[in-house]
Amino acid sequence: MSACRRPHDTRIVDQFTRSAKPFADLAIHAEAESMVQTLAACAVTRDMKVLDVACGPGIIACELARVGAKVTGIALTSAMIEQARLRADRKGVKVEACAWLMRPSIFWDSPALSPHDLFCH
Repeated sequence: MSACRRPHDTRIVDQFTRSAKPFADLAIHAEAESMVQTLAACAVTRDMKVLDVACGPGIIACELARVGAKVTGIALTSAMIEQARLRADRKGVKVEACAWLMRPSIFWDSPALSPHDLFCH
């Protein structure tokens, strides 16, 4: 990474870290009809492997896992991953159903990133 990008990258990570909990707590994320439409558009099936890139606080990832998908969520910050883990706990999503990774550039060789049936963002 070039030195001129580091301040920008740091600022973005800081912003995402600060906004993780407020973003996760937005009331709009509890809107059931939107989630029904999202799940229908994904046409997810049981045991489908899903990679949720920029999963944030796990809103979509947890719902996909709840209906039977095997989901890997990737987020930029540990604060977003923590919110995703908390959401999974609240929703009763089993650990085997979701894998959470931070900063994907260092994880491309991870077995969790093996071929997937569905990619979402």
